[in-house]
Amino acid sequence: MHVLRRGVTNGYWNKYAYLLSLVVQELAKPADERIEWILWVDANNILINPQIPLKIFLPPPDEQFKHVNFLGSKTTHGLNVGAFFLRVSPWSVRLLVKAMALPMFDPTIDLGYNMDETSLKYILDEENFRPGALYQPRTWFNTLQTREGFEGRSGDLLVQFPGGLEGSRWKGMSDWLAELQSHPKKWERSVGDTSYQSEIDQYWTFVRNARGVLHDAETKVNELKDDAADELNNAISYLKEVIATEAFDQQKIEEAVMELRNYMPQ
Repeated sequence: MHVLRRGVTNGYWNKYAYLLSLVVQELAKPADERIEWILWVDANNILINPQIPLKIFLPPPDEQFKHVNFLGSKTTHGLNVGAFFLRVSPWSVRLLVKAMALPMFDPTIDLGYNMDETSLKYILDEENFRPGALYQPRTWFNTLQTREGFEGRSGDLLVQFPGGLEGSRWKGMSDWLAELQSHPKKWERSVGDTSYQSEIDQYWTFVRNARGVLHDAETKVNELKDDAADELNNAISYLKEVIATEAFDQQKIEEAVMELRNYMPQ
């Protein structure tokens, strides 16, 4: 695992260009010498619990997760690129190249203020890239400091200071650094003393089980008559969408799985 942390750049493409250069460098090495995953962390984050091993967030070594190349999280406003995991792979090269080239091959797209988030989200939503991404609970590695306070708890991996804090962001970061220097043991906990492992195990179990139900439904859809097959296909499409875009929402996955099972032949 390799961790990257960089400050603000003159353009979002500089961030992705630097990340792309590292992925390409790793791919040029013999397979047994490569870094497998990279964690990108923006400079508006502070690590508060270095005892959390980063590998616990990565996909299990199951065949069905070998296609996963991106692990990220979302806010209510969309993709959060303050911290995300990227597998060293040709898929990641294509993703970063397309994200950087987006304004050139489609100048009509309004990237808005958060260009890095918008461009990456746009490409991740494309049909060729959607299956390679999964979204995890944001508070695992994008826990926010808001104007109301820290939304996390002791033992969390890091604290992120979003742009919405404006001028108070810098004082907030300074206060946090002073707090960590004065009371490091208050925030540092071994992974066994946090809920990370149980939450992560549950996450992958939900995703694995949902994908298993999908597989069974796709196998049985040909056994149904046209009307029933249409209903089952709609339920299959909905569960696929939930897994692809909201795997962090276990309640929504449960509801989508239940709906799909209701349409499956007994």
